[in-house]
Amino acid sequence: MKKRIIYIFMMVMTVAMFTSCSNSDDDKKSDDNSAIAGTWNAAPIVTNGDYFVSGPVLFDWQAAAGTALGKSLGTDNEITVAQAAYLGQSMGSSYLTNLLKSVTFNSDGSISAVYSDFGASVNWKDSGTGYVTFKAVSGANKILVYLNIEKISAASPKFAAFVTAYPAVKAIITGGIPLNYAITSTGLTLYFDQDFINQMTTFLPMVEALMPTEDATMTAVKAYLQDIPTALQATTSIKIGLNFVK
Repeated sequence: MKKRIIYIFMMVMTVAMFTSCSNSDDDKKSDDNSAIAGTWNAAPIVTNGDYFVSGPVLFDWQAAAGTALGKSLGTDNEITVAQAAYLGQSMGSSYLTNLLKSVTFNSDGSISAVYSDFGASVNWKDSGTGYVTFKAVSGANKILVYLNIEKISAASPKFAAFVTAYPAVKAIITGGIPLNYAITSTGLTLYFDQDFINQMTTFLPMVEALMPTEDATMTAVKAYLQDIPTALQATTSIKIGLNFVK
């Protein structure tokens, strides 16, 4: 039960971050998208025995000792931020490995991905371009990612219904999703930094409002969400994102 609650909590956090983006970097856009251009494969899962070491999902959360989520749920369901990060990385990586194979960033700003739909079997397919584009931010290791709302809505009725029901989210998405990046000789990491994640807390009430009130698991997830602002005040570093390799 605890793992199920934590897993749903991690998914809710992801949704919250993608809907809480800012367009504050919009006036700093650059035409030089070459820094991250190329095809990047989702990083493989690395383990040491039964212990998860790394994978395609990055979740690094450092905070003062004793910082935890879900304190109102009692010690059996309370988790430290370190536990939240570990579970987010390990469970998220295990899940993502069967959904995303690679992402291609083109110098013209277009993005495509090789992915598989949700389901029991993996069936890789190319998304093609036109659904998502990006622009580099001048003077920073950052990009702004833009969703083609009309095209995605045509392909996904659920997405269309969501942005129709919540026009404020549609307006925010249109402004561009800011992602930091770090490049090494063999890999690329795209991530939300602490400043951006702090901004997400203003959207937590909206996320909570979307969750069913009669579901016991969702009630527990809300307890985790409600502790996030306090935990972030004690946070020294947090990064949430994706790892890729050549």
